[in-house]
Amino acid sequence: MFWVHICGMMTIEFIIPKDRVLEEVAKSTAYVGVAVDAHEKIATVDANEEILGSFIEVACNDLLLAFGAYDPKVEELAFELTMPDGFDGARAVVLERLVFEYIVSAVIWRWLFMFFPEKAVMWEQRATEVMTRIKSTVNSRSRVLRRVQRPF
Repeated sequence: MFWVHICGMMTIEFIIPKDRVLEEVAKSTAYVGVAVDAHEKIATVDANEEILGSFIEVACNDLLLAFGAYDPKVEELAFELTMPDGFDGARAVVLERLVFEYIVSAVIWRWLFMFFPEKAVMWEQRATEVMTRIKSTVNSRSRVLRRVQRPF
């Protein structure tokens, strides 16, 4: 879920529940576990939740670096970004989905890297691709740039 507030500069705020992230991690790895190897399943039980929570924090720090130019604030998976005038508010929905996808991919990648480094490569590539899409979504223009052309 997200909110878009417009006050001169546009502020985008979205909240991603930790339970939703852990649920998606468990679902994704359960599918991978059936397809490839039963030992890949990540059980989001209390014993693993602390480790997974630290992986979520690392993913959030990566996102803060990506959003650095937009005055990011994060507090327990609640992101707030101050976007420049002209930022298309419809892109906020895409951005929220990409952030969620990045966090899930990064958590799975780091978990599998501990136990199955050879199988973590796919998730690392996926996280990298999603981060590239996040950066391009944030930095793309919403309006045509008009310049005065002077031939002489």
